Amino acid sequence: MQAFRQIYDNANHNLQITLPDELLHRKLEVIILPLEEDKQAQTATQALKDFLASKDTEALTDLDTSIFSQDRKHDIGRAIDL
Repeated sequence: MQAFRQIYDNANHNLQITLPDELLHRKLEVIILPLEEDKQAQTATQALKDFLASKDTEALTDLDTSIFSQDRKHDIGRAIDL
């Protein structure tokens, strides 16, 4: 089963969803749920950790982290040290 997750902030009456190529021309089920704020932060943190775990850590040393929060900088530092 393939999944596609997108979080929309301040959604109005219309949402435009751009699908990845692997989901084009398929029958899809769309479920819309409100996202609790603390759950959104946990989701973002986990997504970053998953992304960092999947990447070449040498490439991360050149990453500009000036706009990241301290928690995110810490996560990146730990990924580079792995």
